[in-house]
Amino acid sequence: MKKITLLLFTLLVGTSVFAQFTFPTDAGPYLVSNPTITSINFNDAGNTAGVTSGTYGSVTITASWANNSDSWSSEAELSVTTSAGSTTLSGATTGAANSSNSTTLTFQVFLPSTYDPDVDGTLSINLNQTWSGSSSNWSNIIVQLNPFVLPPDCVTTPSPADAEGAATFSAFGTISFSWVAAGSGEPANSYEFFFGNTPGSLASLGTTTSTSVDVSNVNPGTWYWQVVPIGGGGSATGCPVWSFTTESVPAPTNDLCSGAIPLTPGTIFDANPIGGQTQWQSTDSGELPLPTCSVYDPTDTSGNGGDIWYSVVVPNDGNITIEIQGDPFGNGGDTAMQVYSGVCGSLVTLDCDDDGSTDDLYSLVSISNVSLANETIYIRVFEYSGNDILQGFKISAYSATLSNNDFDSPNSFTYFPNPVSNKLTLKAHQNIQNVSVFNMLGQEVIRTELNVQRGDLDMSSLQSGPYFVKVSINDTVETIKIIKK
Repeated sequence: MKKITLLLFTLLVGTSVFAQFTFPTDAGPYLVSNPTITSINFNDAGNTAGVTSGTYGSVTITASWANNSDSWSSEAELSVTTSAGSTTLSGATTGAANSSNSTTLTFQVFLPSTYDPDVDGTLSINLNQTWSGSSSNWSNIIVQLNPFVLPPDCVTTPSPADAEGAATFSAFGTISFSWVAAGSGEPANSYEFFFGNTPGSLASLGTTTSTSVDVSNVNPGTWYWQVVPIGGGGSATGCPVWSFTTESVPAPTNDLCSGAIPLTPGTIFDANPIGGQTQWQSTDSGELPLPTCSVYDPTDTSGNGGDIWYSVVVPNDGNITIEIQGDPFGNGGDTAMQVYSGVCGSLVTLDCDDDGSTDDLYSLVSISNVSLANETIYIRVFEYSGNDILQGFKISAYSATLSNNDFDSPNSFTYFPNPVSNKLTLKAHQNIQNVSVFNMLGQEVIRTELNVQRGDLDMSSLQSGPYFVKVSINDTVETIKIIKK
């Protein structure tokens, strides 16, 4: 499947003392086939098109686009050539999509230098498709020259203020940036925001029409940022680069197995999670055996390869689940987790998981072993491949059967088999009223009324995996965990 990332922004042309000039429509069609670039001449040294005298700074081009073979409109590119040189091939400003549907593309191109048709003459456009072997048809091409307009002036009044100190900003938090548009020069239609920890090589985070932007999960350290206004005359030049510093973060206290943070089990993940966790500045604990899943790399040159530790006492029925999620949910970290029995310095592997959590690339391990009842187990958490920072996560231990191992008399009941293939048998001293089955996402997948002391629950339609079964007896609701084979 093709994956293409586009940075799209709209640029509006400012006014000037003379109007735009539009060349006659070129009906085409032109077959544009990768890797060949198709060039179309609109003006030459003899100025045969009769372009109105003046100084032009940009070109607006529209074209009808249609797929010919294995092409998307988002892969269509265009550049402009004058006697001053050629612009860079770039995608459409509007009209493009990750599909082969016919569309009208609009390109806004700033010329490599101001264009004077009385002197320069030459002007041509160059058409391209980026996907290897693809081809498309271009027709009804309209080229409009726009009068030269000066770029806007740089913005002022940055917030955070330049060189603002660490006491103001929390590491791994969200930083709110704002600025004030210049009170002079041409107006800006949008702003490109640059950010990074090296002032000479900031990365563009995109464009916005607002005068503010938020950046989340900012690591500890000194950071640099820049705002470049964009207007009808192009991008502002020479804009200042500002800096700020986030608070420092000490090494985690659970960097070693002996410092493992205890987890308090609950019946669901959200009962007792520990939030705001990070492995920033952690080192290799040296504990053996090493993880048996994912990639544990404490020697990665980024310095993010260390492990951190947690512990939990297994409930007396031997059932416990340890899960990691983003904090907040879905923040994009990539953990791995190994669970051990034994004691620090003499650990025994129980299980290991990379991406089993309900939250994308986070981890989940479920233990069901009555021989581990009331034993402390240890959880080793690390970042996949050790090449990034876990920028805030939460971890929780839980069991739906916690303190619900048996119904109190006279509501005690039995259930079998577990694991179950098709039918789960429920048997009680009093009528079993209602039964509901939930998957690990908390979605109810079965609901039924039994109203018998012994009944069968048909689970044949469910996929293999763990489920929670809520049973109501004498208006008392209890939950058991079932494995569907």
